[in-house]
Amino acid sequence: MHGIQWIGYTLHFPDWLTIFLAQGLGGGINTVLPLVPQIGMMYLFLSFLEDSGYMARAAFVMDRLMQALGLPGKSFVPLIVGFGCNVPSVMGARTLDAPRERLMTIMMAPFMSCGARLAIFAVFAAAFFGQNGALAVFSLYMLGIVMAVLTGLMLKYTIMRGEATPFVMELPVYHVPHVKSLIIQTWQRLKGFVLRAGKVIIIVSIFLSAFNSFSLSGKIVDNINDSALASVSRVITPVFKPIGVHEDNWQATVGLFTGAMAKEVVVGTLNTLYTAENIQDEEFNPAEFNLGEELFSAVDETWQSLKDTFSLSVLMNPIEASKGDGEMGTGAMGVMDQKFGSAAAAYSYLIFVLLYVPCISVMGAIARESSRGWMGFSILWGLNIAYSLATLFYQVASYSQHPTYSLVCILAVILFNIVVIGLLRRARSRVDIELLATRKSVSSCCAASTTGDCH
Repeated sequence: MHGIQWIGYTLHFPDWLTIFLAQGLGGGINTVLPLVPQIGMMYLFLSFLEDSGYMARAAFVMDRLMQALGLPGKSFVPLIVGFGCNVPSVMGARTLDAPRERLMTIMMAPFMSCGARLAIFAVFAAAFFGQNGALAVFSLYMLGIVMAVLTGLMLKYTIMRGEATPFVMELPVYHVPHVKSLIIQTWQRLKGFVLRAGKVIIIVSIFLSAFNSFSLSGKIVDNINDSALASVSRVITPVFKPIGVHEDNWQATVGLFTGAMAKEVVVGTLNTLYTAENIQDEEFNPAEFNLGEELFSAVDETWQSLKDTFSLSVLMNPIEASKGDGEMGTGAMGVMDQKFGSAAAAYSYLIFVLLYVPCISVMGAIARESSRGWMGFSILWGLNIAYSLATLFYQVASYSQHPTYSLVCILAVILFNIVVIGLLRRARSRVDIELLATRKSVSSCCAASTTGDCH
């Protein structure tokens, strides 16, 4: 980013254009690259489980548990695939026989924490939770599973009553996957993830930088707090006060909206906005900048980070891999830590990110596999669950600071959800389950691909 700033000053670009390019293009690239180690390792182990034959046996073993939700064991496989990406998870519901089972699986899939969310969790874990980062991330994964199960139970006892169809399948023989096959699968998935995520992150970063460089009146601003982005976000941010997002932390609000495009864009958004504030606080002196030394230092730092990423200590705690992002750690992470103010507020924010609306690709997949109406239901249910749980967690964690306000928030959330469940129970007679089938009949032999994007 400093290199792009140096080029801008050397070529006498306007200050607004220099900051725009440094934060947009440079910040976008700087955000994509640190995601590679965590996502790559996740895809590697997921490919191993699939090729070894374990996935099919896992479906058989989980059949009894899934029957309790009114689903066959076969639905377990698409949900597990959701840990890699929610899109193939939704598409994988095609393999289920009954329309009711397909829709229940589709509604549960967005709560499985995909690889894009892992990138967000890793950054926050490194910034707020230190040595307890792995535990914090694990708890979020478990929370996603619990909410998927509770969503299934809610649907079973309200608008989708019924029993699961019998589950019969041929178990494959265990075998050791070929290393070449694992590498090829991992590389294809990782390359697709980086290219697709990179496009979105860089485009969003450039857009945010432009929106961040002008006021609502169209004038160039020197202070980020006077920008159009800050003005609009400040109006919306009070809505998120119950979950711990304070009014001066409008950057977090922007991250939630851009995260609807792609979950990893939350990291890119926060990195761009917090770094912009940090850059404007620190004067950049082009006379003291040496491009050759900075490039050599960047290459050396990248090599050291790669070696550290695959060291034994980091493999035992993969969250440490996120600390290779030096720019995020020294610049944006410091501002982010100051804005959130506490680990409780940060964890509440992560709960919301985990459970709120799925990204655009997942919404499109849900609409294709069911209907726009069920896509809307998935969005509204996710928003309700995310806001409710994040509010409950933060208000309980900070109860001693404002007991009256916390009590009102907690009671309001509980009462609202009681009303929602009651309305769903009354509406079950008007729900036509047959409408949840795909708009066009899908052959049962059309197995879903395990590749795909999460953004």
